[in-house]
Amino acid sequence: MRRLKERAVRDLFVFGSGRLSATLLKGGLFDEVRLGLTPIVIGAGTTLFGRGLPRTKMGLLEARRLNNGCVILRYEPLRA
Repeated sequence: MRRLKERAVRDLFVFGSGRLSATLLKGGLFDEVRLGLTPIVIGAGTTLFGRGLPRTKMGLLEARRLNNGCVILRYEPLRA
């Protein structure tokens, strides 16, 4: 994956795969994380990236409110 990222001419995106995203986060391969927040409380379910990830601080790049009440959040992982 690291080689693919190095050779990429354009940005690479991951949509809807928490397990793949967790693997890429562990490897330090994300430059940016975008989350779409929908204001609904379900009350059950799995965590976004699963369990067992190291604590990763994120810096907020942008918070954009949509007309339907959703919010798009852009973060960059802060590397130690």
